Amino acid sequence: MAPAAHAAQKDKVSIVLSWFATGLNAPHYYAEDLGYYAEENLKVEILEGKGSGIAVQMVGSGAHPFGAADAAAMVPGVAAGVPVKMVAGLVQKSPVVILSAPGSGIDNPQALKGKSVVLPPGSGQATLFPVFLAHNGLRPSDVRIISAEATTSLNLLIEKKADTVANYGPTAVSILERAYGAPPTTLYFADFGVPTLSTGLIVNSTFLQRNPDIVRRFVRATVRGWAAAAENPRAAAESYVRRFPENDLESITAMVEGFTSLMRTPNNEGKPLGWMAPKDWEDTLDVLAQANVIPANRKNADAYYTNEFID
Repeated sequence: MAPAAHAAQKDKVSIVLSWFATGLNAPHYYAEDLGYYAEENLKVEILEGKGSGIAVQMVGSGAHPFGAADAAAMVPGVAAGVPVKMVAGLVQKSPVVILSAPGSGIDNPQALKGKSVVLPPGSGQATLFPVFLAHNGLRPSDVRIISAEATTSLNLLIEKKADTVANYGPTAVSILERAYGAPPTTLYFADFGVPTLSTGLIVNSTFLQRNPDIVRRFVRATVRGWAAAAENPRAAAESYVRRFPENDLESITAMVEGFTSLMRTPNNEGKPLGWMAPKDWEDTLDVLAQANVIPANRKNADAYYTNEFID
């Protein structure tokens, strides 16, 4: 249904994002500033988040109809019965990366032997790291794990208290580049046998069943916002920093550039933005089963996602 055909009264909805103080969130606010939600006759409340797992629980409980969450956090929730489904893939190449100082030489898995790795407890990085090691012929005893919260983990690397840190590339690279004066060395999980889908748009399953038209309009506006952010990362960053001026515009711009560069995989080329490839979902579920996040006799992929609302 075309936006003009909707009644004048806007449908009020809310979305809880997966984190805070990050360029990952900027495209949602940019969509609002560009009027994309208004064009779809939606009035949207956008809320900063405290982690993908929390976003999944909040959407599953019905506290918010929409959320943004990493597939690695959403899948175990769905496997345990949380009623959510992913309706658009936003960051489809995993941004999980092992970072080290410029010139460290830690640019391949074998170079990790004997090194320390900082992993935030309970994070997607920590969940997937054993799979990453096993896939590349390494054992947990080959590295030394340091547990530290994501907000402080980068400091351990900068202060030379750790050799490497696992984080989200687009968030961490710009911070480390400023600290070092040169780009850090990167080792992406997706490039070494651990391909998982990342941040996507999730919706409460009951809300989806009862309000498919709202879901379609919300997906359309959000995906448009992400496409616009990819074309003009600085403008998207400005939308974010206007609301949260404590953030550095250059850093947020770099994050927007980084996250929007990961919107596609080789399996969804030529498809509409937001469309998720069945192969990518099968790979994601296989990796999570290997990590013992979900049972080996897992649910079918269509229990976790749908492309029905991608135009």
